[in-house]
Amino acid sequence: LEERPIAGVRIGDVVVCRPGSRVAEDGRENQGEAEVDESLITGESVALLKSQGDTVTGGSININGMLEIDTLAVGEDSTLQRIVRLVESAQLGKARVQSLVDRITVWFVPLVLILAGIRLATPTASMTGTGAAARAGILIRDVSTLEEAQVLKRIVFDKTGTLTLGQPRVRQITTLAGTDEPGVLEIAAAIQQNSEHPLARALCAAANERGISTGLSEGFVNRVGQGVEGRVAGTDYLCGNDAMVREFGLMVPSIQDLNETDTKVWLADSTQVLAVFSIHDALRTEAAEAVRQLERMHIEPVIVSGDAQAAVRSVADDVGIVEAHGGVSPEGKAQLISDWIEGGIPVGMVGDGVNDSPALAVANVGFAMGSGTDVAMETAAITLMRADPRLVPGAIDASRRTFRKIKQNLFWAFVYNIVAMPLAMSGALTPTIAGAAMALSSVSVVANSLLLRSWRPDL
Repeated sequence: LEERPIAGVRIGDVVVCRPGSRVAEDGRENQGEAEVDESLITGESVALLKSQGDTVTGGSININGMLEIDTLAVGEDSTLQRIVRLVESAQLGKARVQSLVDRITVWFVPLVLILAGIRLATPTASMTGTGAAARAGILIRDVSTLEEAQVLKRIVFDKTGTLTLGQPRVRQITTLAGTDEPGVLEIAAAIQQNSEHPLARALCAAANERGISTGLSEGFVNRVGQGVEGRVAGTDYLCGNDAMVREFGLMVPSIQDLNETDTKVWLADSTQVLAVFSIHDALRTEAAEAVRQLERMHIEPVIVSGDAQAAVRSVADDVGIVEAHGGVSPEGKAQLISDWIEGGIPVGMVGDGVNDSPALAVANVGFAMGSGTDVAMETAAITLMRADPRLVPGAIDASRRTFRKIKQNLFWAFVYNIVAMPLAMSGALTPTIAGAAMALSSVSVVANSLLLRSWRPDL
């Protein structure tokens, strides 16, 4: 495979699209099968199943499979760019009714000027606040997100890639059923090579470090929150967590000398478990400080992860989190958050993977790590451009400060209008003085909002 920028893709090229990634250009599916989210183009929220011979559109998101796409259109000829040109053309046109609107607008100008002080109060503060956050690497989708973030009382962290580095390494390989390390690692890497999950990358890296060539696999299926399936040399295998092994009717062996704090990935065929890989992911150095900052802000941090309870509990103890839930499926994460919200607790969710998307969507505010998948960033209301968990309390602090400014601006704007407008109507204020006072009110609102420009997260 050769990595290229999108601008370097040409018609006729075969482009590989992995789970959680956007389709680069318009094309026809050559090999593989996956559900694809085309809501960006069609507005249809239900994912569509794409298989060999189906057309795919650039900008859509591959949810759960590996696609090989023959490129049919690039650049300005793509479907997305044609839509953009149509919208721009429509925006440039001017309807005949516009002339009537222009005449009516003349009468509204004086009213707009009177209300300008109040209208400026919210947008100037929100624009300044979101701008300061963006300079710090916090991208906030809209003003409603600011409003939701300021009242959050509980923050739910996924473990891998958020509190940990997301760069796991294989620490131990335990072989079973008469297998050997090179053999099981070759099979695991072969079926995991089409996955973007950090644990999949750890297995592929372990094979490379040992000089084991990764073979070809077929029938790749990504089971979100569990693992993957694939076929190597005519034999079907699964590579995933305890829940996946049990779902296939196999027994998870009890092995005494495994490190309980490591994540376990099992390899099995249709009849038995062949090996278990113990994978360790180092803790982010900023994680404990992020937890302390949230607690100082009277926000409760919680871990909810699909990893084993022992591994999740170990990370929670290291960073100082009391409540930790392990072995939770993606649907379980979403349900847990939904239950808390229904109980009156505003909840934020921090994640970076495809398996976090349901929880990110259900939470009052979703925080996506910029190092994560496109699906996570598309779902979340706030994107953290640096993989630093301290930006989570930073984003909440920015929202709280912004809304304090909005309230201050509204207070002074209302005070001015309540006092000045009756005086102006009674003739006690000359038009010149009233106009100058109105301008001063607007300037004070803007100046107060601009104080937010100096805000920076506590890093």
